[in-house]
Amino acid sequence: MFRTLSRVVVRRAARYAAAVPAVVGKESGADVWKKIDGSDRERFTALARSAPEGGAALTEVRRHLKSQAKDIASAKDKKAHFWEQDFKSLTDLVTHYENLMYPLHVMKDDHYLLWVERCDLWSKISQTQNASQTDLDGWNARHEELGNMMAASDKERAVYVSGTFDTAIYNHVLSALRLAAETNESAHAQALQVFHDMNDNNVVFDSTTRVMLRNVCFGDSYFDNSDLLMSNIEYPERGEHTLGTNEDLTKVSVEMLDVIGKRHKIDVKGAGVTFQHPERLLSPGRDMDLAVKSGALIGA
Repeated sequence: MFRTLSRVVVRRAARYAAAVPAVVGKESGADVWKKIDGSDRERFTALARSAPEGGAALTEVRRHLKSQAKDIASAKDKKAHFWEQDFKSLTDLVTHYENLMYPLHVMKDDHYLLWVERCDLWSKISQTQNASQTDLDGWNARHEELGNMMAASDKERAVYVSGTFDTAIYNHVLSALRLAAETNESAHAQALQVFHDMNDNNVVFDSTTRVMLRNVCFGDSYFDNSDLLMSNIEYPERGEHTLGTNEDLTKVSVEMLDVIGKRHKIDVKGAGVTFQHPERLLSPGRDMDLAVKSGALIGA
């Protein structure tokens, strides 16, 4: 029903589904599938079939870029420039996309270096004994300056993203990669990377993006629901209370919360429930940074 994935990829996909920016669009799942397996399949088949064979051909494009292409760097409206392109192959599409991403990698590296320096400086401030007031004042001033530089870097990155990417552009790239990923491992790996980039850039996922995410990560088709399946695997209590019962789902959810609360010593309060645990663990090694309303745990 769905392709076998490593636990790392499963958890990454779960993070995408749970932590992506606010979803836009209200198309039903049936409408989305009609579109992506109908008009989109016909539209992107030629690009998908052009995927290079073997290894990590598409994912290697990012590694080998040394600078941004001049025509892309000089384009004032990068979104309009993208739509003006007539991509002859999937490699052309991915290369154009990676050129758009290149400045973000540079900004991210610069931001990381600022962060490392700021962390080292804070260690020096907090751990150095008998430092003179002059030294402390200088270190604190530099620490604040680095914080301002990081904030400016974040703002610069956000401005670049807003002027370069949007949901439609990402869906266009992903539509071609999704079809190619059905038979090409390189396209599958690149599609996962593009989902990661989209999430990292805080570009909103709409209903089409979410359906493609489930299809690429889990192989879900129209009748599959890996969200529910994986939740039953990750949280056994959910499976115990939903499989083989015809009870009202709201009642099942309330009973399930009660079992989870007792089993894991978690306080469960009222109809709108927040999990609380002194060590923030539901079970060994599992982060419990969750806020779940009664009735929502069953999933759809």
